[in-house]
Amino acid sequence: MIPTKVSCWKCAAVVTCSRESLSSASAITTSNLILGGVLTFESDGSPPLGQSLDARLRDGAGDDRLDLACVVAHGTFSLNGQTGGYCYDQGGKPATAFLFNLISRLQFSGTVPMIDVQAYGRWLGA
Repeated sequence: MIPTKVSCWKCAAVVTCSRESLSSASAITTSNLILGGVLTFESDGSPPLGQSLDARLRDGAGDDRLDLACVVAHGTFSLNGQTGGYCYDQGGKPATAFLFNLISRLQFSGTVPMIDVQAYGRWLGA
């Protein structure tokens, strides 16, 4: 799995369509947070979470980028909102870590009840 312009364009298209479908008179308050992500079993990259992947990920900006992803056989990566760079985690239990990262991000957007999944995730990595 190497993110292509197509996968990033799809993220941007979903964001654009979702924002356009919200009417200005809507009673629903939203933060307009839409996460772009990928979940796949394998990667053809060598190494799977290496420099070529990082270079492609850094090409995206704004709505044209991936926020988080999981390559089940190799690890996960996620966008660090403060630095704009990507954090890579190779090993452990990637699918579980991806799930907890996703839940945590959704919690901060106000769409998932608060539980401390990060603490549980750290326990799994031990």
